[in-house]
Amino acid sequence: MRMIAFLAVAVTMATTGCSRAQIDGDQWIIASPHDTLTVADAAGIWASLDEEERAFFAESDDPAGSFIDALSGKEAILLLVEESGMLEDEGLNAMASCWLRVESAMMARTLAADEEIASVTEGDMQFWRENQGVLVIFSSDSPCPKGPFAIAELPRELGAALQQISPGESASLEGFGVVTLDSLVRIPGQTESLPDSVVAIIIGRERERFRYLAEFARITEEGETGISPGFANLSLLPEDSVVLHSPLGQWTRSQIETELAFFQSRFPHVEASAHWSDMILENLLMQSHYRNLLESEYPLVADSLREASRAYLESQAAEVLVRQYLDSAVTVTRADLEEEYSMLAEPPLTAEQRVFHLASAGIGALPELRRAMADGIGLEGFPGVPELASPGGDPRISRPLIIAEAPAETASVLFGIDGTDTLTWFGPFEITEGYFAAFRLREVMPPRPVTIEEMETQLTRTARHRLEAGATDVLLDKLRDRFQVIVNDDVLERLSPDPAQWEAGV
Repeated sequence: MRMIAFLAVAVTMATTGCSRAQIDGDQWIIASPHDTLTVADAAGIWASLDEEERAFFAESDDPAGSFIDALSGKEAILLLVEESGMLEDEGLNAMASCWLRVESAMMARTLAADEEIASVTEGDMQFWRENQGVLVIFSSDSPCPKGPFAIAELPRELGAALQQISPGESASLEGFGVVTLDSLVRIPGQTESLPDSVVAIIIGRERERFRYLAEFARITEEGETGISPGFANLSLLPEDSVVLHSPLGQWTRSQIETELAFFQSRFPHVEASAHWSDMILENLLMQSHYRNLLESEYPLVADSLREASRAYLESQAAEVLVRQYLDSAVTVTRADLEEEYSMLAEPPLTAEQRVFHLASAGIGALPELRRAMADGIGLEGFPGVPELASPGGDPRISRPLIIAEAPAETASVLFGIDGTDTLTWFGPFEITEGYFAAFRLREVMPPRPVTIEEMETQLTRTARHRLEAGATDVLLDKLRDRFQVIVNDDVLERLSPDPAQWEAGV
């Protein structure tokens, strides 16, 4: 059982067959001294898994058994988490707070967009169709985003007011202050007729986006909000120095570092850049604002997310504990690499490599190089190509090259030479501007099986994965025994092998 399986189930749970007799959903399927999981509970957890998580279990010969194995392992791991005290860890709790703020903000914006969509009228949709392609930029004497915006996708009263004035003119509007139309551009509108439902979604989402930008403008332009110039060299600041300050809160260097770590955990492929200060400023402020909004206007939703953040905290603590165990329990040896190598259907082959004699010349000596090639003598007097030679080797002899390493526009020629032709010089080719080289085949090294040493990185990765899977199973078995986590095999045997059917009690 891979570690990812029961960790995924751990988060999911808290956020939430053939001639078999009907099973009562209230019958227990997993029990421990601290908790009991019923068939109905397990069915609910299965229903809340995403497609990838279900597919993991479906690939097993026994989907139901694998799923219950993961749930019982989850229960054992969570009991270990509680015993370990990891739930009190400051760093993990800080990450859980980041998670809660982000998820709360996303939910608040989703609910706000839904409300905007629901409020779109037939008149709004008609206005949108009549004003497709009309973009405006405007300014206001109160904090407000400038645009450009599609006029028909602005808040109803603002769009209507801007339509009534010409560039340079102003209008006073409650909630927006005195707005001045700076410019208006008409671009060709789409000719495709969209259904009302799609138009309502477009208008509603854009109105929500505008209100988001307007709120950001208000927060940053009113009150004391700013970010320390020392953000660019964050590690040099004292840990408790305030980096971001705002009426919504303030964040120290250590808190900002936690935010960055959380951001990278969610988006591991996004590299840090100079724009991160702007991103951190906007994220922290607006997510904090929307979290407050969710708690005040949707308290039940906020409560459910607080419960979900507990599951996130538990999963992070479980991952730390399991990783610590695996790091101490698993060591990849040479024998493990040999075993992985032996399990390959057949080792991959190296690419063909070729070694060449080299002779080079600048543009001034190019005629002499051409004459030497035509005569077939005197080429040993020309220098080689150091960048193609082995480090410290004779620059007149290349290192073994694969086709991808051949200089541009030479590859097809050099790797098309008959392997027996070691007398003919080819070229000269311009390999850099004003610098030419001639090549004569010296040796062809045909493809061969890759050695263990050449595959060490890949073999180490696959061996570790296999060993960690086995070590995880051992750990879970030990924890089930230790914490007395029991599976009701009698009920499990009578359940459908497809957990999706358990909601029906089969």
